[in-house]
Amino acid sequence: MTGIDHCDWEDVSCNNSDGYVTFLNLYENQLTGPIPQSIGNLDNLLRLDLHENRLTGPIPQSIGNLVNLKKLCLSFNELTGPVPETIGNLVNLRALLLVGDEQLDPTPEWLTTFCKGRRPGCFF
Repeated sequence: MTGIDHCDWEDVSCNNSDGYVTFLNLYENQLTGPIPQSIGNLDNLLRLDLHENRLTGPIPQSIGNLVNLKKLCLSFNELTGPVPETIGNLVNLRALLLVGDEQLDPTPEWLTTFCKGRRPGCFF
C-alpha cells in the first residue's frame, strides 16, 4: 500500500488537521492473532472497535496509553487472561465492551469501580 494515505483506508478515520488516526473500526474483519503492543502508539484514537474477530491472547498493557479513547470494543474475540489495570488510565472512556470474551479472567473489582457512572457504560 505504498503511496496510499492511511487516512484513505477503509475503516480508518483521521483528524483532518494533523492526519492522526482517531477512529479504527476493524470489526468483523476476520482478524486473527494477538492485539499488538504497538496499538498503544495510536494515542490520538477516540474509538477502537475490534469486535467479532478472532483475536487471541491477552489485552496488551499498552492499551492504557490510549488516554483520549472514548469507546473500546473488544467483544466476541478469543482474548484471555486478566483485563489490564492500565485500562484505568483511560479517563475519557465512556464505553467499554468485553462481552463474549469467555476466556478473560473474571471481572476485577477495580474495573467495576472504574465503570461506575460511565455512559453508556461498560459491558463484560
